[in-house]
Amino acid sequence: MKQLQLQSLELFNFITYKEQIFDFRELFVDSNILLIYGKNFDDSNFANDNGSGKSIIYIALIFLLFNRTTINSDKNLLVGQFSNFMSVKGVFKDDNNLFEIKRFRKHKVHKNNVIFKINNKIKKKSTPTEMDFLIRQTLNIDYKRFVNTSVFESSDERTRLIHLGDKEAKDLLSKMKGLDIFSKCQDIVKKDVNNLDKKIFETNSKIDATIDKIENLKSIIKHHTKLSDVFDQEKTKKIKQITLDNTTIEKEIRKAKAINETEIEKLEEEINELKSVKKPNLKKTQDKLLIINNSLQVINDRVSIIQSNIQNLKDSLRFIDDSRDKIGRTCKHCGSIIKGKNIKRHKKSITNELDLKKKNIFIIMPELERLLQDKNKTELEIRERQKLQEQYIRSRVRIKSIGNEINQIKTSMKKEVDLLKNKINENQNRIIKIKLEQDTSKKVIRNLKEKKKDNKNKISNLKVNNRISKYKLKYKSAWKIGFGKEEIQSFALQSTIKKLNQEIVKISEQMTDGFMEIELSPEKKRTKSTKNIFEFKINIPGKKNLPFKAWSTGQRRRVEVIVSFALMNLEEAPMREIFLDEIFDGLDETGILKSKELLEIEAKESNKRFIVFSHSKDVRRLFPHRVYIRLKNGKSKLMK
Repeated sequence: MKQLQLQSLELFNFITYKEQIFDFRELFVDSNILLIYGKNFDDSNFANDNGSGKSIIYIALIFLLFNRTTINSDKNLLVGQFSNFMSVKGVFKDDNNLFEIKRFRKHKVHKNNVIFKINNKIKKKSTPTEMDFLIRQTLNIDYKRFVNTSVFESSDERTRLIHLGDKEAKDLLSKMKGLDIFSKCQDIVKKDVNNLDKKIFETNSKIDATIDKIENLKSIIKHHTKLSDVFDQEKTKKIKQITLDNTTIEKEIRKAKAINETEIEKLEEEINELKSVKKPNLKKTQDKLLIINNSLQVINDRVSIIQSNIQNLKDSLRFIDDSRDKIGRTCKHCGSIIKGKNIKRHKKSITNELDLKKKNIFIIMPELERLLQDKNKTELEIRERQKLQEQYIRSRVRIKSIGNEINQIKTSMKKEVDLLKNKINENQNRIIKIKLEQDTSKKVIRNLKEKKKDNKNKISNLKVNNRISKYKLKYKSAWKIGFGKEEIQSFALQSTIKKLNQEIVKISEQMTDGFMEIELSPEKKRTKSTKNIFEFKINIPGKKNLPFKAWSTGQRRRVEVIVSFALMNLEEAPMREIFLDEIFDGLDETGILKSKELLEIEAKESNKRFIVFSHSKDVRRLFPHRVYIRLKNGKSKLMK
């Protein structure tokens, strides 16, 4: 954290200030030393214009940064008479950041809260206390360090090093030089040692508890192993019985299949025999009969014609025999005119023709008989083939019936086999279920063994951790002693005191030309009667080793100035601005001039910016760069 520079301070209704802005960028343009004096127009009783409100400036700054007053009084007393609330706003910067703090008191909305911005970004915390801590942490400021390096208030003896007791003085120097880090380190190491002791104890407890857990797990595993053995025996017995049942069922399946297959084989043999019955070719025989019938019809027709001709011939002969008296008439046979002289010729012609016709019938009759025989034979063959066809049809009906019967047998067999197979599957599922139950039991044992193994590994790890913790404890214990008050802290404090005494010698030579020797001595041993071992020994010619309180007011004031400037040089102040309130009070003219000379050297060499408050007109003339605070009608105001 870089050193802060105060940019501006804005007061609203703060004690006697109604509204006032202190722009330190303008106030320190020409010089790094600014004198502020006062003019009190309200009370002429104040000597040298005291009471105008000069000191209120750093009081406001302390309130802004630390939320307190220098005397730790009621903060509501800081609220002025011009409004119901008051506020203080300060703007600071370092090399990289711009900080803005605005603190309220008795505000209607903001209450007693504070607003903190970094580079115009508001920071938030849950409570005002947390916000105050954030401000101090961010700005790296501490109240006692601040009032000893950034504020010199002549009337305040509670927080100045030279007036502090042993413990408070040590704490202040430790904080200023950062030596409190050793105390913090010791606290951390103490905490680490306690944590390690606790950790070792807890680890040992965990090891013992884990050992007990392992023994318990062994007992449980043993118990479950016995149960598992019993379960295994019972389950093996059940599985064996189910397997036997399955074997019996499989035999039944084979038996049923054999019976049904034998019956099916017989039926299939019958089908094969039935299939040997061939279908007769009835149509061919019928076609043959049709041809015979047609031939018979033709012959019958010829016979009928011949017989008709014969009958006609017979009728013609009879006609001739009966028609002797019918000579001259037309012959019915030949159509000629019958004459008496050709009756015999006609009769012979008819008789010849009649014989021819009879001869033709005689010729036709064997063929007719042959055809009739063929017809009878064909009809007999047709009847035989019809019988064979009926037999063929019956065989096909029987084949179909046997096929249905075979299908029924196969269906029935399939149902029966499926039922038996389902029983086998159910039994197999039962076996699987039993095996799974067996696996579950073994899984419990496996899990317990895994836990046992994990606990053994845990013990191994805990023992390793214990060895590491004991190893760390050995060194932490050494650092606990090393960071103690009698070790590093003591050496560091001695070194700080030595450096402070060197700064005191340097400042004392400038302030007194070596006339006064001042030394902080922490060597005095504590006794029941001696409560303060931090003593400032002051030597001047003729008076040696007198304690600080034994000197006159003027001499004490000069010592205070020397020690304060030495402290400022011992450690860089958190702020570049140094507020010196009535630093010259009690000093003679030489002391004032020496102090002014010291201020000018410090302002030039260390780049500090001094704000000097003084009511003395003699002092006022020594500082050409000055402004004043006017109090009029109860209101303070900066005047240039």
